[in-house]
Amino acid sequence: MAKSKRSKKPEAAEPPARGGIPRGWGEFLGVALLAIGALMLGGLGSYQFGDGNLMGPVGRLVAAALYAGFGMAAYLIVLGVFGVGVKALLGHQMELRLGEGLGFSSATLAGCVLLHVMFPSYRVHGYTAGGLSGELLGEVSIGLFELAGTYLICVTIMTLGLIASTPLTFGHLLRAGRAVGNGGWWAVRTVYSGVIGLVQAQREYNEHDWSAEDEGEEAEILEEEDEEQQAWDELEARARAGELEAADDDEAEEAEEEAAGSKSRGKRGKGVASKGKQARKNRKRGGKRARAVIEAEEEEEVEEEYEEEAEYEEEEEAEYEEAEEEVEEEEAEYEEEEEAEYE
Repeated sequence: MAKSKRSKKPEAAEPPARGGIPRGWGEFLGVALLAIGALMLGGLGSYQFGDGNLMGPVGRLVAAALYAGFGMAAYLIVLGVFGVGVKALLGHQMELRLGEGLGFSSATLAGCVLLHVMFPSYRVHGYTAGGLSGELLGEVSIGLFELAGTYLICVTIMTLGLIASTPLTFGHLLRAGRAVGNGGWWAVRTVYSGVIGLVQAQREYNEHDWSAEDEGEEAEILEEEDEEQQAWDELEARARAGELEAADDDEAEEAEEEAAGSKSRGKRGKGVASKGKQARKNRKRGGKRARAVIEAEEEEEVEEEYEEEAEYEEEEEAEYEEAEEEVEEEEAEYEEEEEAEYE
């Protein structure tokens, strides 16, 4: 008998093993690295801008060691610690290649030298901006390549180190540089246009003839004051003329009443009517009479003021004479008393 072939079921393919640290340990390491990075960042900030005691003695010791060795480039190390912590927390592969380590180290040292060369007089607790590493390598580089050559070498090493230690490429750097350049050019144009506008506005302000406007405003104010004074004078004249006209109107009404009551009397009525006409004429002359009355009253007021001043002077003279007489009497009494005492 032929042996029956048993069909074998295909076994399910096992999922490929995921590289890196297991999930539990990765999260633990990520949280620990983030905490260490926060400790380093707080200590460095407090050490640079304060007394360094924000994170306690341990934080101050760590910050002093980092700043003494790398200066402000120590913030790059803190950034690297944060990056590794986030990577571990997300469960990514935690494999550190030799190229990445060398690239990050070279970029950090190049940053130290650049900071020392750019800010030679900046000191924090006696350390330069690049720390001891930047000071040592920077002085050697300046002695070998001068300042311009040092800048060129440091920028080149930093660029290569960032490319080697990060997913960045030269194209990314070019695009970033182009974006920074465009932003800088836009800022320069904006500032330039603003400055030009301010200069033009200041020039127009200086060229404007403000004196003519001031003189015109003063003339308008004087004209308004004159008009107000004339209006007040007219009101006073009208008020005084109104009093005279009221008196004339009363006389005219009385004359007309007499004329109406004496029509039968003939000539006597005509005479009374003529009085009414004369009263109307007098009313027309009220304006002139009012002015004359105003002038006379003003003269009377001036004379009264003069009289009051004269009376005041006379009173002062009388008081002065009385005071002199009192003083003389007191002196005479004092002399008499002295003579009496002497006798």
